[in-house]
Amino acid sequence: KWAVKEGMTLPRVQDTLVMAYEFIMMPTPKAQEEGLQVLARTLMRAFPDLKEGHPFWKRRPSIVKVHMLLMAHCGREEVPPSLAADLATVLRRCPTFLEEMLKIGNIPRVQGWPYGWLAPTVGCLEMMQCLNQGVPFFVKKPSICASKVSLKSGDIPLAILPHLVQGSDMEAVKRLARHRPPLRTPADLAGLADADLAHVLTAVAGLTPPAAADAIAALQAMPDLALSPALVGIQGEDEDELEGLDGAGADVATLPRPGDILTASVRVLLRRRSHRAPGARPPTKPVVAFTPYLPPTLTRRERWWVIVGDLASNTCFAIAPVDLRAAEAASFDVPADAAAKGWGG
Repeated sequence: KWAVKEGMTLPRVQDTLVMAYEFIMMPTPKAQEEGLQVLARTLMRAFPDLKEGHPFWKRRPSIVKVHMLLMAHCGREEVPPSLAADLATVLRRCPTFLEEMLKIGNIPRVQGWPYGWLAPTVGCLEMMQCLNQGVPFFVKKPSICASKVSLKSGDIPLAILPHLVQGSDMEAVKRLARHRPPLRTPADLAGLADADLAHVLTAVAGLTPPAAADAIAALQAMPDLALSPALVGIQGEDEDELEGLDGAGADVATLPRPGDILTASVRVLLRRRSHRAPGARPPTKPVVAFTPYLPPTLTRRERWWVIVGDLASNTCFAIAPVDLRAAEAASFDVPADAAAKGWGG
């Protein structure tokens, strides 16, 4: 029942993640009973659907505990001191488990092709985002759902910024949406002058000055991506040779045939507001992600994943992590008859 499946998206990923053997076998000593009861009451207030008698509470105690800890962390709720060590353990192990789930999703599944599934691939990456940034599950809607994809910057919820949402309390976000002009996305806030931004976050959203400073720091770290057109070519006998496919002028010998290896290259430009700061320099070592809700003992390297996939067939052709220091370009092998089948990146 609990496995990586073809149509798995973000909501199902979290349900499967908590079923990891290491989480199932996590002890739940009596000393934690009071803390678990306090946490359960907190979550029932924040998420009214989790009322008594809900199937959520009828599972093994260790599974319920891990699931509650994940919901509390992503819902930005305070965790009782007796559970803090377990929360740190769960957050430390989750990235490893999610990467293993991602590998399982990319085991060859498509008949006749050595490719995996796109939906669980994206779902696992989105779960990593929720855990690293403390984003409530109900706020982070799946990018892939009902045969459509939503990856536009305007679709990023404002609630991903620190302190603008806690549990199911969206009042700060609603106040910003009622502002004139409406402020509904991080891009809307990033377009304000620094003085106006601080005023809006404190006077309109109701954040304290330290909380507003955290939100501004998140905005400065938030990237803006620009993609160049993909360059596609056939790999020649000489590995350094890449014959371009420009369509109109292509020689018959250079047209792709089944079994040929195509190489697709794309260049990605990443820009942040912090890049404009005086003295800003390119990274010379791994970049540490801005993760205000992770315990101080945990840090995350910022990583980018490049995916080549097709939404219509739910196929993931290739996926690879990219280090920012070497992220000038990425190349992947794709099927030679991809164009004929309508497969795209």
